[in-house]
Amino acid sequence: MSGPRQLLPECLAAALLATVWGACGDLKPNTRGDAALEGAGGERNVGGSAARDGGTGLDTGAGTADGLPSSVAGASGTAGQQEMAGAAATAGQQGTAGQQGTAGAAATAGTGGESVDMGETGAEDAGPDASAGAAGSGPEAAATSITVHGRLVNAWNLPLGGVTLSLGDQKLVSDDGGEFTAQDVRVPYDVSFVVSETVAGGNTRVTDGWSFQGVTRSDPTFWVSRAGTFWTGNANFIPSGVGSPAPSIALAVGLPYGRAREDIGVNGSDFPLDWSGAAQTEATAHALAFAKDPTSGLPSEYQGYFFTPITLDQATSAGNRYTLDLTPPSAPIAAWELSGDVAGGVAPRVNQVWLSFPDHAALLLAQENRASETFSYLVPELAGATVTVYASAGASSTGSFALAHRSRAATPADISRLEIALPNPPILSEPGPAARLTPDTVFRWQTDNAVSVVTLLHDGPRFTHRIHVVTAAKSAQIPEALSSLLEPGAENATYWFVEAHGRATSLDAVTSAEGFLDPLADDVTGPLGADGSYAASGGQTLVVPASP
Repeated sequence: MSGPRQLLPECLAAALLATVWGACGDLKPNTRGDAALEGAGGERNVGGSAARDGGTGLDTGAGTADGLPSSVAGASGTAGQQEMAGAAATAGQQGTAGQQGTAGAAATAGTGGESVDMGETGAEDAGPDASAGAAGSGPEAAATSITVHGRLVNAWNLPLGGVTLSLGDQKLVSDDGGEFTAQDVRVPYDVSFVVSETVAGGNTRVTDGWSFQGVTRSDPTFWVSRAGTFWTGNANFIPSGVGSPAPSIALAVGLPYGRAREDIGVNGSDFPLDWSGAAQTEATAHALAFAKDPTSGLPSEYQGYFFTPITLDQATSAGNRYTLDLTPPSAPIAAWELSGDVAGGVAPRVNQVWLSFPDHAALLLAQENRASETFSYLVPELAGATVTVYASAGASSTGSFALAHRSRAATPADISRLEIALPNPPILSEPGPAARLTPDTVFRWQTDNAVSVVTLLHDGPRFTHRIHVVTAAKSAQIPEALSSLLEPGAENATYWFVEAHGRATSLDAVTSAEGFLDPLADDVTGPLGADGSYAASGGQTLVVPASP
């Protein structure tokens, strides 16, 4: 869960922990940092329960507000071709102001077009206003609006149906595939909607409002961090064949729309899981036994590996029992040293090493607190697996935070050093601490990122509400469609901060089918295996008045 945790009172933190988060989520290094967000050992419990471990070309048409394709009035236009004030001013193949203007002497090259003497050369007389070009009557200027066919999904690409979206003055509802269609949409446009994450037949965990502002695509995919209905169940895992002294055992489950992980003992573990999709689903469990260096606590030898398909069924509360055969192979599991450097950021530093698989399972091999700027980790050589080194700096419990990660195949074919560069977190400008939130409040910040996510965390009396505004600007306001999520009351603590995902290189990329949410960012999960980064500012308090 995102937010300036240094401001969250301990009593509120405990309440949030009890109502929003489970006990078996992924461990991240206190990335947004208060007790309500921490799992065992003071690390972050991500995503509710184990199953939510820790679980990216403009199609604006012609003649948009960005300017006409060739509306600078014909740099190569000749006076003779354009001396046609009384006829349709076509300006020939030059794509000039005549192409966009209305027939007659007053060729209005776009919305800002001025009356032009077409007897002169287009290069001299179309004027700068010709580039405004949203309403000319020529064939290219006719596309002042577009049809938008979009899709709404969570960070695991799970379609979100039944969601009401506000797109301009239109109200739309996504179908079971998360899809929607809107006609006559002027570009650029804004989209706002509210989604919830709930347990089937149970409580709402969190409600999120999202607003994507300045969108230009006709085929957008809107990605959100947390949403959907989840089933709950259990699976019981019993290791066998382990030697003495007892090894560390990392367990991970890969699900169609998520992943889960925990460390288990040699006596096994009852693993509570939740998942989205069908009430009964197939998954894969992976287990890895390894020894740790007594001084560093990092892996020093890999002793056994096992994976098995499993079935999860919400109707079977006791869960199925699975044996994990971790008998050491006759030949030791090959391993190799992965080394590299981390640049940027400030202490405290935390590194993690992940081993992920195509079925979404991800094993946490190591976590190094107070890490230095250089690293070297022993990783196993497993076919089809990917190793990811994650580095973070700062702690949102005291201020800003940044992370970055690099991945490569879990084989020693490429033993070059990994170079990890941490991004610069955004810096808040206004409003300041304890500012009164009104419909006119403007949020401003500084950042070197192309796209920002302005996030408000609002702790309501029942559960947490969050509002996210995704924009390429350096200022934003909360849209009216999302203001109902803010409940007045001094006891309802509200904070704001700004996030930046490294994949969000433009609004076009943010709304692409590839997605933009970093899978190791705060309150986000997703498939591992690609490079990425994330940064967040510190936070400021806000006051929601009883009568805004």
